[in-house]
Amino acid sequence: MYGAIDKVSKTGDTMTGPLVLPAMQVTSGPANGSLLTSDASGNASWQIPGAVSGLDWVNVKTYGATGNGTTDDTAALQAALSAAPAGGTVYLPPGTYLVSSPLTVNGLTVYGANATSTAIRIAAGFSGSEAINLTGNGSIVQGLTVTGISTTYSSNPACDAIRITNAMRCTVRDVVVTYVNGWSVNVLPSGTGSCLWTILDSIHTYQVNQGIHILGVTGSGYNAGAYLVNCNVEQTAGGDGLLLEDAHDVLISNLEGWNLSTSTGNTLHIKGASAAVYLSGFSLGGLTSGTPQAHPVVLVESGSNGTPTGVSLQGGIIEAGTPGLAVTAGTQIACSGTQFFSNANYGVQISGSGPDVLFNGCAFSTNGYTAGASNFDAVVSATGGFVSFQHCDFITPGGSSSGQVASAVNANSVTRVRDCHFAGASAFGGGGGGYPKVARGNAGYNPVGPLTPPSIPSSGTVFSSPFGVDATVHVSGGTVSAIAIGGTATGLTAGTFRVPVTQSITLTYSAAPTWTWFGD
Repeated sequence: MYGAIDKVSKTGDTMTGPLVLPAMQVTSGPANGSLLTSDASGNASWQIPGAVSGLDWVNVKTYGATGNGTTDDTAALQAALSAAPAGGTVYLPPGTYLVSSPLTVNGLTVYGANATSTAIRIAAGFSGSEAINLTGNGSIVQGLTVTGISTTYSSNPACDAIRITNAMRCTVRDVVVTYVNGWSVNVLPSGTGSCLWTILDSIHTYQVNQGIHILGVTGSGYNAGAYLVNCNVEQTAGGDGLLLEDAHDVLISNLEGWNLSTSTGNTLHIKGASAAVYLSGFSLGGLTSGTPQAHPVVLVESGSNGTPTGVSLQGGIIEAGTPGLAVTAGTQIACSGTQFFSNANYGVQISGSGPDVLFNGCAFSTNGYTAGASNFDAVVSATGGFVSFQHCDFITPGGSSSGQVASAVNANSVTRVRDCHFAGASAFGGGGGGYPKVARGNAGYNPVGPLTPPSIPSSGTVFSSPFGVDATVHVSGGTVSAIAIGGTATGLTAGTFRVPVTQSITLTYSAAPTWTWFGD
């Protein structure tokens, strides 16, 4: 900084007094990567990172790191990290740096030249839980790759690539993780610690055991406050691609990924007391030309600490899963503008004792990727809760061959279907499938026309409509003294009556009449 007697005059004049500059990096143009810095006497100069260290930044080569991919650079890298001043920067020039134990980053910025040129390689004899551990608030890692020494993840030591431990406002940006036998990025608070406001930007994981894990604060609250943007969890080979566990306030945009067919996990897994999770812009699921994922592409389920609530998936595609989306628990789960495409058995499967799920403006196409007589675009078997399909388009053809379904929706009494379009298979009931509680305004299904009339109930019995559609009922004949709709007397003993879905009709008579039913 400038001292009291320092001054810099206009261009062309000289500078008087020592001027000590912090390291300032050029980030674009022909001089991209160059640093303007100065020595203790105020002598300013341009430096190319890799040559020297500045006052508030450290070059690992200064501390003996080789970056040749075979020499163990752990001690040199940690020495550079320890030498950097608080809030300083540690630079890794292009090269591959072999590590045999964890590197600790406490409130520093660690950056490489870019993820193509700079790599941290986990040695075969690595000992520890993670290659890089961010333990201080505000720590940053960017512009590098973390990779296992073998291209088969399971042959590498079991450890995470990057772990954030009880540190807030940390950032991992422009990082590639390959062949790691653990989590690529593991956000892991413990006890009363917190990892609030983590930023994960442009993370690409490839053929790792597990992708990204975000755990909420354990104990009395589960705040995470995490932000993920432009991330790719590709070909996850072991477990989950992205696991949100007991995590509140997670915003995700532009997420792509899929699991290998041998994986036992999900591409996106939302578990436990997770809440206020918002995902927009996504493409999730395996290759439709290959073997589908053996498990749901997206799974929403309860955990030991609670049930997910307030989850929104907006604007994306879910494909090639078994099924595409599975919800076994959760409230206020909303999915809009999403295409469910070429999933193995079902596009979506809703089960459990009380999920609350809304589908709005979604499209279902060529599900039933694995041929079978009991495949459906959507299956609802939940024993409670509320499931609604609105303004959705069901276009999967009917049948039992690949890319066909027995019927579009196999539903039950917790399901409402309204203002949808059925252009492929029959809407409901195919293959013994069930009918929704309410079905209104659905092109290709409503109006349903004549309905098989139920038996006339005994006199005075309150009879609820058994159909999931609004109905017109014509009553004639017999000796009828009163007809009531929804408990309200009509004052009539015969005629045509509207019986809305879930509504009741009561006939009081001495000789039973006949009736006919017509569905809207």
